[in-house]
Amino acid sequence: MYKCDMCPAVFKMKWNLARHVNTHNGLRYSCTVCEKKYTDNSNLNKHMKNVHDINLNLYFTHPRHILFSPLH
Repeated sequence: MYKCDMCPAVFKMKWNLARHVNTHNGLRYSCTVCEKKYTDNSNLNKHMKNVHDINLNLYFTHPRHILFSPLH
């Protein structure tokens, strides 16, 4: 089990903890159309598809260095 050092949250998978930590560290993924912000890039991807009808193919090596391109 992986416990968050900043709150009582506990996760079975290490990557879920890593994703959760973004809720504490202020990291946000911003929509380039309406500026709505998300703590998780998958939520931004869903927003872009459902609200703006834009499919993004998100690639990143670190959350602060996001590269994306529209799918054709």
